[in-house]
Amino acid sequence: MSVNVQDIIKSLEERKNRNLKYLEKKAPQILELLKKPSKLSNTGIYIDSTTGRLDLQVEGKRLYGSDPLKISISQVDDFERTGFKFYIKPDTNTQYRDMMMDMRHWHEYLTKAKEEPNVDFVKKPIRKGDRFGTFLCLGIGLGYHLVEITKRYEIKQLIVVERDPEILKASLFTVDWQFLDKYMKDNRTFNVFIKENPTEGAEEVVRYCQFVLNPPLSFDMPVYLCFNESYYTEFFSEFHRRFSQIFTGWGFFQDEYWSVEHTLENILNEIPLFYRDTSVSPDAVAFIIGAGPSLDKSIEFIGENMEKAVIFSCGSSLATLHKADLKPDFHIEIERTVETYDALRWINDENYFKSFPIIFNNPMYPKVSTLFEEKYMYLKQNDAGTLFFNPSIAKLSFSNPTVVNGGLSFAINAGFKKIYLFGTDMGYKDPKKHHASNNVSFDEKSYFFKEEMEKDIEIEGNFGGKVYTNLILTWARTWLEDFLKTVPEIEVFNTSDGAKIKGTIPVQIEQIKLKKFNKEQEIRLIKDNFKKDYLNEREYLISRLTQLEKETLLYKKYSLNLLNKHLKTTSQLMDALHNIFVWIYLNQVNGGMLNYLVRGGFLHYEHLTLFLCYQKEIRGINFVSETVEAIRRYIEESTSMLLNLIDKYKRLFKNLLPIEIQ
Repeated sequence: MSVNVQDIIKSLEERKNRNLKYLEKKAPQILELLKKPSKLSNTGIYIDSTTGRLDLQVEGKRLYGSDPLKISISQVDDFERTGFKFYIKPDTNTQYRDMMMDMRHWHEYLTKAKEEPNVDFVKKPIRKGDRFGTFLCLGIGLGYHLVEITKRYEIKQLIVVERDPEILKASLFTVDWQFLDKYMKDNRTFNVFIKENPTEGAEEVVRYCQFVLNPPLSFDMPVYLCFNESYYTEFFSEFHRRFSQIFTGWGFFQDEYWSVEHTLENILNEIPLFYRDTSVSPDAVAFIIGAGPSLDKSIEFIGENMEKAVIFSCGSSLATLHKADLKPDFHIEIERTVETYDALRWINDENYFKSFPIIFNNPMYPKVSTLFEEKYMYLKQNDAGTLFFNPSIAKLSFSNPTVVNGGLSFAINAGFKKIYLFGTDMGYKDPKKHHASNNVSFDEKSYFFKEEMEKDIEIEGNFGGKVYTNLILTWARTWLEDFLKTVPEIEVFNTSDGAKIKGTIPVQIEQIKLKKFNKEQEIRLIKDNFKKDYLNEREYLISRLTQLEKETLLYKKYSLNLLNKHLKTTSQLMDALHNIFVWIYLNQVNGGMLNYLVRGGFLHYEHLTLFLCYQKEIRGINFVSETVEAIRRYIEESTSMLLNLIDKYKRLFKNLLPIEIQ
């Protein structure tokens, strides 16, 4: 007996209309996704005219093939038997604990815990009632599984990925989206991404997890696959490749503290600042010199073509150039620690440094500038020290984590359209030959000495074959690739015999043909972009210090109030730490300053403490009270350090005489 299809359609339309009204009021951002253009045809709800059973039809193909509600519940049951989870353990490298307060606190906490984080100790099957920090769902389908997942598990950050808005639209007919009312509480987030290209979608979700969500909550992230279709498997593959990126680039409180301190010192030293007012000519060519092992094969070519390019040496590549008696036009540095100063001093040639200028970012260790007669500074995007400058001044993005990133970012911001990379290997074929010759890392008497690099990551080479790399260089290479996507008009040629860098053009040295241009004119243009105008805005700087002081006091009060003796379980600790993270995030959204200083250090400690508490809890050990006390000590010390720093520089800048800009 056939069913009344029109009655079914009427019922579906009524549910859709209820959902539209609900989402308009409670989640308008989801409705915005429906406005995206669809690339699918013959897609929507299929109704069996005999049984009345619904199905999701995508380009003529029915995806469920049976009762979608029963199928969805059965899939969630299977997920609890065979579901996949990402795991990543926290950073426990404490070798710099004598200088990094973050690492000192980690060391003290690990000593108290009497064990190290171990991924094998936190692996356990997925069970009904489990609590997850982050949950990734690939596919919206008809939405039944979303309702079931939010019923079965407690999830702080739920991420849903789909390929096309027509599929999201179909779910409005089949499930009551009011299920979000029960889910959306206690600072939970429901995040929907619709992206036609699965690779681009995975990249977007990774960056969202890294910079918007609370990343440490992803240390044991389940992944639910709604349909075994190519889009979702391709998305998963790219997400898997990039997953570790979520846990990089956080920084540390000590780093950001130094950034503020060093930036303020560099202001006092009146270093000219990059304003990006003019660009070099279109025919100008730049060489970016990294310290990778393939630089040795390029050094002769570089020497023969010094007059046909503006030469930017990056970091420790300067020692190799010095040995070859070559002088760059500009030397680039990015690090804020004393290591930069020590590595330069290792070259042991004061006159050499007087023969060319240095360009560094605002948090540079202040004594570095004393080595050079001519020095310039640029602002680093998303750095705490930039908060003391007028927002209209140019900031360089993608300028870390290696000096090559900084060199390429500066060259592109200076206006170069054609750039050649040398020694930018981002890896090594021989883990014992990890840098170019005459590098400080090969000096056994130096604390920079590294006999052999890691070889746990193997990737495609620039000219074929395989290259070893590590996590930092993987991050650096990924950021180079992401940066180049934003400037497709720039030609970047990679001569390095290291890792393949997407967005660059592999080229052998013997294939390069260069023409002369007015190099001296281009160098003058670059230097003309640096000015001291910012020194006239001292009142702005003092007002920012005052604002930072207020925010620091509020953060300290709020955090210590949440981290109290009433926290007894890992679940309660997660709630408290997540609420502190939300406070930090809202500080950023509302134009605050403190988030730049405390976010990274807080994330590292959150990752470490939640992981270890969970690891112990699985074995029946409660370590929450000790953890709460440890985090309180960390927050008390970091905020006290910051308040003392603010007081010092407020007094210094208030007592300065007016500055005359020449």
